[in-house]
Amino acid sequence: MVGGDDWALEGFCAGAAGWITGVGVVLPAPSVRLWDLCAAGDLVAARRVYAELLPLCRLDMTPKLVQYFKAALDELGLGGGPCRPPRLALTDDELATLREAVASATSATVS
Repeated sequence: MVGGDDWALEGFCAGAAGWITGVGVVLPAPSVRLWDLCAAGDLVAARRVYAELLPLCRLDMTPKLVQYFKAALDELGLGGGPCRPPRLALTDDELATLREAVASATSATVS
């Protein structure tokens, strides 16, 4: 199993049988596409999808991963909602980072 979003490509190529992912909750279609491309051995296309997802994937490896993924769902109109205490809200800079990551990742949905 791959347990970190920012090494999914490597994990799939090493033979992982699954992925515990926040990105897959936010953007299931490109996440499945990444899996399918790796399984088919199309690493050129897989790297392209992964590069688009990677800014969002990197947010999985931060202390505020729950806040980032809930906010990503909100950005996409899917209703992530607020986090319960003691989790802190994202700062303005963190929200800007998230919005850039979502913009990059959502381009993967049209690849």
